[in-house]
Amino acid sequence: MKLSELRKKSNLTQSQLAKILRVPAPKVSLYESGFELPILEKMAILNRHFNCKIVWPETVSESEKADFIISLKMLLTVYPAERVLEYCQRMFRRHPDPVKEINRFTAAALSSGHESLYQSEYDNINVK
Repeated sequence: MKLSELRKKSNLTQSQLAKILRVPAPKVSLYESGFELPILEKMAILNRHFNCKIVWPETVSESEKADFIISLKMLLTVYPAERVLEYCQRMFRRHPDPVKEINRFTAAALSSGHESLYQSEYDNINVK
């Protein structure tokens, strides 16, 4: 169920949900539209408040999930956790299939044997 559906089912306004999450009201709109992903702390609050489970998109296969987790582990060996999380959030906001893209990026970097590929592609993503 989408966040907007959960919120409406609970008879909450975006402003009320914003207070629960301790974020500005416009953030809830961004979350509901998919333009921004809540940070993990906010996802945990949503999980507790709505008593729901945060799940993978249906289009992600079991092997893609496993590859994604491996990709994150590999990225964490090269970059600080904050940079990896920022990269993933940007990919989820900007790319139509972020799981596949992150897996592709990590595989390309690993197959080249050069950490510089991580750096150059990551730096391009970080351009605001």
